[in-house]
Amino acid sequence: MRTVVILSVLLLFAIMNLLLLNKPQVPIGPHGGKVKKAENFNIEKIQSPENLYAFLLDTNYKPISNKGVIGEVRFYYLDETTSDIPLLPFETEGFVVKMQENQYHSCRITFIISGKSISAKFENESLIVSKKIN
Repeated sequence: MRTVVILSVLLLFAIMNLLLLNKPQVPIGPHGGKVKKAENFNIEKIQSPENLYAFLLDTNYKPISNKGVIGEVRFYYLDETTSDIPLLPFETEGFVVKMQENQYHSCRITFIISGKSISAKFENESLIVSKKIN
């Protein structure tokens, strides 16, 4: 009887580990932000209460220089309005935009590099966290 219980517990742990391993993981970028695949690139987003930072990454998650790259972020609000704000260069490989308000539900970050438009859509994690807390 004891052997059956031990085997059942081991089987349960094995099944749980398989389920957890197959769960899709959101990659973390070299700057600690969320990463989304965008064609042959990746886009990393970091948000603070004051700023939103964006980085264009190659397929190996290495940052690409912001020289000659244009960026924009489109914020999507709960009332179905949007606002487009240009991203300003930040240091040598990033972009930044001042947060005027943090009540958007998602945003699309777009970069234009060598005449090609690359974009990815991100959810507003701080809005999700504040809803869960309330």
